[in-house]
Amino acid sequence: MKKILVSLLVLAMCVPAMAATVSVNDNGDGTGTIVVDAGEGNLIVGLALNVDTTGGNITALSISPATFNIYPDAAHDMEVATPDSYGYGDGTPIANQDAVGEASLSSSFAVSAGMLNGADIAGADGAQVVTIDISVDADTNICVEENALRGGIVLTDGSGVDIDGTTVCGDVGPGGPACWNYPCQPFGDANGDNLITAGDVQLLLAAWTGGYEACVDFNHDELITAGDVQTLLASWSVGCP
Repeated sequence: MKKILVSLLVLAMCVPAMAATVSVNDNGDGTGTIVVDAGEGNLIVGLALNVDTTGGNITALSISPATFNIYPDAAHDMEVATPDSYGYGDGTPIANQDAVGEASLSSSFAVSAGMLNGADIAGADGAQVVTIDISVDADTNICVEENALRGGIVLTDGSGVDIDGTTVCGDVGPGGPACWNYPCQPFGDANGDNLITAGDVQLLLAAWTGGYEACVDFNHDELITAGDVQTLLASWSVGCP
């Protein structure tokens, strides 16, 4: 797996020359898509971006196309621990921003991924557009910029491209019915008055016998169950946090 480790050096040595466009898009259902477009005729083979969030949390992340399944930081960690142990697709693309090594999702992390031609990925020749699909648990502001340690966005000829605008930010919301965004709704506030009252109890009772009502679905599982009753009862004496 020496080629994998060499790829880390390739990413670090590339000098950006052109410009790529990056956008952060809200899909309206609790997910978002970060789109990286290197421009016509430019094919990306290495991607290293910083992602910083405020508000909510990114709970899941994946990269398309699927041929971006070389994760250099995971490869580094695995090869240091056990030489020749890394395989295509092992680990995750989540890395530390300022140091080599795989990491976990947090409010500040790097996305580090690439593709290599080889017996296991024949025809992995780069892609003009790379998408990063994310899920969030609340309203989240997401900012994206190049990761300087790993070279940012790298093309098939070894050159790099800068992000047009340097740092790109966008908001991604949790999706679902509008009442799910009431601050106290997850604690039993069905009518949006930021209180836990008999009115909420009545709405819950009506849904219990009359069918699904999203505003009393306090745990957002698209069911009205004893769990929702327990949520409301737990907040009855203490109110909304």
